[in-house]
Amino acid sequence: MSLSAGEVEEYRRTFNEFDKDGDGRITKEELKKVLAVVNPDISDINVDSIISAVDNNNDGCLDFNEFLNLVKPPVSLDDQKKEILSAFRYDQI
Repeated sequence: MSLSAGEVEEYRRTFNEFDKDGDGRITKEELKKVLAVVNPDISDINVDSIISAVDNNNDGCLDFNEFLNLVKPPVSLDDQKKEILSAFRYDQI
């Protein structure tokens, strides 16, 4: 399931709100401040785990693509099947 341009823009706005210094990356400290609003007791270990789950370049921060991987809804198996099957439909050629 691909995101629409509007969805990407909405996620970009959210990313920019998290990225307080505007350097294009969400640091551990920036993420912790946002998450602490929901869970004031969030630990550094929890924040590290969240970041490491999607930190593809291992810089300890989240760039926009990594942020998308964290927040976008997962693709369901049904959506994956539909996408694969649509690739083999001859009537679309």
